[in-house]
Amino acid sequence: MTTHHNRTIVILMVLAIVVVTVVLLILSLTRTKGGGDGTDTGLFGDTSATRSYTPPTTSPMNPFGTVGTSSTLEAPSGPAPFFRLVTPKPVIGATIVGKDTGGVAEDVRYVERDTGMVWDTTLAYLNTPEVVSQRTIQRIGEVAWAGNGAAMLARFTDRADGQVVYGFAGRFAVSTSSDPASGAIVRSPTLEGAMLPINVITAALSPDGSTLFYIVPTEAGSVGYVEPVGGGTRTEVWTSPLRSVTALWGIAPDIYVYTKPTSHGNGFLWDVDPTRRTSSILLGEQRGLSVRPAPGGAKILYSFYDAEGILTLRVLTVATGEVTYLPMPTHTEKCAWGPSARYVYCAIPKRTLPDDFLERWYQGAYRTDDTVWRFDTDTGASDQLIDPAKATARQLDIVDPVIGPTESYLVFRGRTDDSLWALELPRE
Repeated sequence: MTTHHNRTIVILMVLAIVVVTVVLLILSLTRTKGGGDGTDTGLFGDTSATRSYTPPTTSPMNPFGTVGTSSTLEAPSGPAPFFRLVTPKPVIGATIVGKDTGGVAEDVRYVERDTGMVWDTTLAYLNTPEVVSQRTIQRIGEVAWAGNGAAMLARFTDRADGQVVYGFAGRFAVSTSSDPASGAIVRSPTLEGAMLPINVITAALSPDGSTLFYIVPTEAGSVGYVEPVGGGTRTEVWTSPLRSVTALWGIAPDIYVYTKPTSHGNGFLWDVDPTRRTSSILLGEQRGLSVRPAPGGAKILYSFYDAEGILTLRVLTVATGEVTYLPMPTHTEKCAWGPSARYVYCAIPKRTLPDDFLERWYQGAYRTDDTVWRFDTDTGASDQLIDPAKATARQLDIVDPVIGPTESYLVFRGRTDDSLWALELPRE
């Protein structure tokens, strides 16, 4: 009887130890998952503070440092992580602005999707964004930048059904004044510009932001004009029976116009000379053709479906006609040139793209999970810079990539939720 009683006591003690151990383990895991106080702060930590998610620095997908997010709710401080979510608010257009502050400094300038307000925040350090323009533009759908962020082109609709499309082109004018209390110089930027004709098909700013080219529909097709930004005399430089086209600036003063990409037809690229009011074909008979000129327009990155139905990347040197092959399949809207026109940075989908990718992607019915690569168009070398899904556990369908004037940063937008991300680029 005593032996049986003792055995029962031993079993109960062992069970008690096991229960206590399990409880302590669960509490430990709960604290680790949250912000250290037992609360779950989400995938990226507490975005109202300065915490950041830090993967192991020895990870092959994290060769440059830590990963994290910056906040617009409080004023964080310190060096920015090498890869981060710039703002939790949806963004529709961003660029990188070089600043003259006694050294090399760059800001990211972006437009809030919901308000149209323009903000600046530094890339190298965490801080609170500064408002650049409080001008409200509702239902904004597209933004382009030029002149180191000094000129802005926006397209928006007047109502939710998007039937009427308006355009606005303007430049930021900065006035200075003295603060009466501190005597400090206060810079007050304002956005000044003019509306474009209704239902503009496409528009492009010259690299310095001084000149605007836009195409409007006509009964016979379309017509293109150039005019100074902010208003002035417009000049007709292009006519076509086509309406489904996109414009980009080429080798100054020339403008590139190409047919909007489709998986079901061949595309063409024209070089429009606004001085002579003539045009010539640079590329043609390419299914799904899409282009992205390098700064200055001397090289053109283009994608198209090859004979096997694979979306292929090429680089055309305009002066010589030489074509260079790039080894990864993607769409040019996922690519950006560096300022020297040597490196191309592209988001490369992990999965093989379907034959009807373009239509499904434009309609929002297909999403990609991308990695970021750099291609050297001189040597043919290619390097993977980051896999966002491994760095943040978040798949990104990358669009609107932009490289800064010093080629130190890449910013891009996540297409699914219009999130804005910044990646510090490796040094040579």
